[in-house]
This record gives sequence, structure tokens and C-alpha cells, in this order.
Amino acid sequence: MVKSIGFAFAFVVLLVLANCSKDDSDPKQIELGVWISTDKKDTLELISQTNFNKSNPLMQDENYDYKLLSKDSIRIGYRGRLFIDIEPTHHKYTLAGNEMTIDFTNTFCFGFDEKVVTYILE
Repeated sequence: MVKSIGFAFAFVVLLVLANCSKDDSDPKQIELGVWISTDKKDTLELISQTNFNKSNPLMQDENYDYKLLSKDSIRIGYRGRLFIDIEPTHHKYTLAGNEMTIDFTNTFCFGFDEKVVTYILE
């Protein structure tokens, strides 16, 4: 009897684990193209799934690397022409259709204001 209960319990655990999906934590790819901040101060041109150029009144076409770590976490690192060594920073982001919001309030990210910025795909 104890073996039957143990077997049934193991079967249920395996069944639950087999039905779990990792899709909820996998990041959605950000569509390539030009993303403009709603205040029109920043432009991000996503040129690949790992690289974008940022432009604003103070900088033109400065290069950054990025990586989507999860469905709500992005790592951004400056790789522009100033050739300064800056550690990549992690930020929360949301993506809903043609709207992307990145929260820069938690950690300073070179070239970005320390605020929540919303971008719209052009």
C-alpha cells in the first residue's frame, strides 16, 4: 500500500513538472526599428537583437549592447565612441505592442536620465 501511494505521488509530481512551461519567463524579442521616447528627447535605433544606437541632443548614434534577461529585465551596456569602460546595468522593462518602457531609476545607466522612459516604435 505504501509503495502504491509513493508511486502515485511520484507520478503526480512528474505530471505537474511536465506541464510546467518556461514561456512565462522567456523574454519577447523587441522589434527592430526606431523607438522614440514619448517626450521626443531620446531615440533608440535597434539594429539587432543585441545592439542599438541612441541619439538625443547631446549624443548622436552612440552604440549600446543589450540583452533581455527575462520577460521584465534588460541589461544595457555602453559601447560608444568615447571608449570608456562602463559596467552594463540591469533595468526593469515592459513591452506591450509598439510601446516599451524602461525603468532607469534603480541604477545609473550612462547616457540615460534616471527616470522611467516610455518609447514608441515609429
